[in-house]
Order: sequence, then C-alpha cells, then structure tokens
Amino acid sequence: MNGTFLNNGRKENGVRNLYRAVYRPAVSSYPLGAEYNHIEPVGSKERELKKSELVGVNNLGFVILLILIVNFLRDNIKNSGYILFKDKRIVTCILYNLFHLIFSTIIKAFLTIPAYGVYRLFLHKKINKQLLFALHFFYLFVFAIVCYSIQWNLTPLFAGASSIFLTNFLMKMHSYTITNFLLHTGVKKNYEQVVGSSRRVGSSFSNGPRDHARPECVYPANVSLKDYLRFMLCVPTLVYETRFLWIGRRRVWYIVFELFCLVLCVLGIILAFSLYILPITLEHKGETLREAVQDIFRLSVPSLFAWILVFYSLNHCWLNSLSEAVGFSNREFYSDWWNASSVRIFWRKWSIPSHEWSLRHLYIDSMYHFNVSKGTAESVLFLFNSLLGQLHLTFTFKVWYPFFVFVMICQLPLMLLNRAMRNSKRDANYILWISLMIHLPLLEILYFRSWVGDTQKPVSYTHLTLPTTPYV
Repeated sequence: MNGTFLNNGRKENGVRNLYRAVYRPAVSSYPLGAEYNHIEPVGSKERELKKSELVGVNNLGFVILLILIVNFLRDNIKNSGYILFKDKRIVTCILYNLFHLIFSTIIKAFLTIPAYGVYRLFLHKKINKQLLFALHFFYLFVFAIVCYSIQWNLTPLFAGASSIFLTNFLMKMHSYTITNFLLHTGVKKNYEQVVGSSRRVGSSFSNGPRDHARPECVYPANVSLKDYLRFMLCVPTLVYETRFLWIGRRRVWYIVFELFCLVLCVLGIILAFSLYILPITLEHKGETLREAVQDIFRLSVPSLFAWILVFYSLNHCWLNSLSEAVGFSNREFYSDWWNASSVRIFWRKWSIPSHEWSLRHLYIDSMYHFNVSKGTAESVLFLFNSLLGQLHLTFTFKVWYPFFVFVMICQLPLMLLNRAMRNSKRDANYILWISLMIHLPLLEILYFRSWVGDTQKPVSYTHLTLPTTPYV
C-alpha cells in the first residue's frame, strides 16, 4: 500500500495493532472530498451513537405506547361497555363533586382574608412580631383543619384536587406574611444577597415583547386588600412579590383550547382508573410476594399514563389557562423533568412554583434565620415534602397510614445510586423511570386497598366519582 500510518501502530501481545492506526493513503482512490480521505478509528461511530439524543427511538416508543393504550381501551370498552352510560349515576356524581369542589374552593379563598388582617394589625403596631408569628401559624393550622373538614365527603379524585388548592392557599398565606415581614424589618436587601437573584427564588419577572409592568408597589403601600386578593386568586405562583409583570392582551382561543385539553385529561384519568387501575387494585390479591409483584407489573403502564395526565392537566392546562385569563406573564411552571438524572432534579423540575417556595421559605430561611448547614436544610426540605405528600394522600383517601413516607424513605438509596452514576446520565434516567413505574403502582395498591377495606365498599368502577354518602 502506498501510504503512511500516522501513529505508526503499536504492538500489543506481539500482534501489530493496525486497527487503531489511522491510515492516510498518498493518493485518494475516490474523489469524495478531503473528509473521506481517511479511515476513522474503530469505535468512533459507537461513541457518537451513545452521545446522540435518540429522538427517533423515543418517538417510536411513544407511538408504540399510544397504540397499546388504545388497544387496551378498546378491549375494555368491548368487554365492559362505556362507563359513562353503564351507570346513570356517574355523570350526576361527577357534577355533584365538581360543584362541591368549586364551592369549597370559593369558601377557602374567603377564609384566607383573616391572615391579611393579622398582618395589618402588625403593620399598625397593634401586635408585636412574636404575637404576629404565633397568630400566623395558629391560623394556618385552624384554616387547614376547617378546610379539610369541608372536603371530607369528597371522593378521592376530587378530594385530591381540593387538597392541592388548599395547599396552595396555605403556601401563599405564609409567603405573603414572611415576605412583607422581611420588607418591614429591613433585612430584605441582605436576605436577597444570600438568596441570590430574585428570579431564582420565585420572582415572576420575565422579559418578552408582550409584557408590560404595572406600577411597582413599594412597602408598605403594597399591603392592601386588593393586592392580597390579587395574589391569592389571580397569581399562579406561590411566592409573593411586590411587583409582577402582566400582559395586556388575552387570547380567548388559547384559554378555550387549554380548558378543553383539561377536560380531556380528566376524562382520561377517570378512564384509566376505572378500566385499568381499580379492577386490579380492588381484587384483594397480592397475599404473597409473587402476586404483589405481578400486580405492580400489571399496574405500571396505566399508572404512569394516569400520572402523566395529572401532571399535564394541572401544571400545563390549568396554570396556563389561568395565567392567560388573568394576564400573568411568567409561564415557567415546569421544566424537562423527564430528562432528570436524579430524584432531586426530578422533584426540582416537576413543579417550578412549589420548588421556588421550598427554596425560599424552607431551604434559604432555615440557613439565613437559624444558621443551619446546607445538609440540614436539605433534610428539612425532604422531611417537609414527605409530610406534605402524606397529608395529601391521607385526606384524599381518608387512610391514616404512612405509606407515602415509607416510599419516600425507599428513595434514599436511589439518591445515593444517582450520585454514584453522575457521569452516566442516561443510565441514571433509566433507573429513575423504573423507580417511578414501581413506586406509583405500589402506592395505588396500598392506598386503594386500605381505603376500600376501611370504608367497606363493594368493588365498583364508580368508586372514584360516587360520594361516600347518598346525595339524593
């Protein structure tokens, strides 16, 4: 051959390693351009494929999953019929629970006004800061008890939505009081230096061609009932700021489209639970480990499908339609959690508003006001999220068992595994998805079977929508 070896080859175990040598011929045999005048090293294409995004493969997997879901849905409808027409009570029950949900949410909104009155007393020097915090946390506790008693008769599907609204009101009341107190004491400037830029901790500023800023309120001029109600009812974020950016023009077609998608998602959730999840979880099997593992595998795909619908309906359809209706500018409600390589990144990107609230009022507050270490602050954040999720499921299913805390504790070894695999993000993402497909069916089996066992209801697909007491 008329050419040269660029690295002259190497001898390994007595054999000349010609495969690793880059051979460049003296004269090109084919006029294909300079980039084709060399032989690429063995393994370069494999490394390039490993670094590729594999978008086409992901789309293929999504299409296959969609086809399987449609086929399963067709088979269940063929065997069981259309659930909306199988029982005449189900439509009435959905409307009943929906009306109860809307009515209870309106009551919760009016019950938040006393929290504003408590801070007004502090602003006019009627009470000191010790009494302010005592009344603040006491009213948060009373507010939670009263509101949970209002929604106690709701069925699990609507009770879960009501519990989310209640948590949002509690977080907003706390953020309003604490942020204004920091402004009042004059530590807001130093506090922001510790926190960082205002955007990272929940400020809802954003720049865009459709944005225009309303006149900025300066403390204490911002402490007004109008500003408080606007934050509680019209601002789809959990962290209070004295100034938000708004848009001037509303797109009615966009609001209608998002609400239509929201209705479709709710119907999809009802179908997924009624046709797939409930018939499996209410079989009262799983007495042995083999049967329990079998139930988890049977529930993995429909559980993940319903869970994604819940995410899309709340974090995308509802929040975007509300933002467009009230003219709120910032629309960053979630990030690419599906690409997360660890549990911590997953929960951080799952819901941006809740993460910003936890970052400011738990993580930063604990380090700034109580001088705790970063590890202790992370432990407080993990404990709070575990207890909050446990309360959600407790008042959704009326089951007083710490199943969610148990599942969160089971995620601790997964966090250590993710740290060990920080250099292989794709493999860590695989493990994260596998853990989700195990934890979600496990929670459904534990809570649904406990709920049915405690309430002693007969097995029926109408469990999610029928009230626990007669409504006629």
